[in-house]
Amino acid sequence: MRYAMVTLAVHREGEHYVADCLELETSSFGASEEEALDNVREATLLYLSTLEQLGECEQVLRDRGVAIVDGGTARTRIECPPDSQVFSQVIPLESAAACGRVGVFQ
Repeated sequence: MRYAMVTLAVHREGEHYVADCLELETSSFGASEEEALDNVREATLLYLSTLEQLGECEQVLRDRGVAIVDGGTARTRIECPPDSQVFSQVIPLESAAACGRVGVFQ
């Protein structure tokens, strides 16, 4: 299975936590860090699903510098916002349309 390797960052803004997928520029929020991360994962999967439906997923991932890996993991450096917790995230490309499985590596 092929995976897109992205970076998620989460930080507090007032009463909420905001989470961003740094490479794909998706964003969401929640009442807790976990909720914000779950919400940005869902938003990212929906974005990838839409790209797949349009036939543009591979090109956008290439243009944004997103590593595509086969089963293993890859690490890339990316500039992260200050005061953010950062997580490497692998998203199975074949299941993005189903908005299902996601693996997190810290």
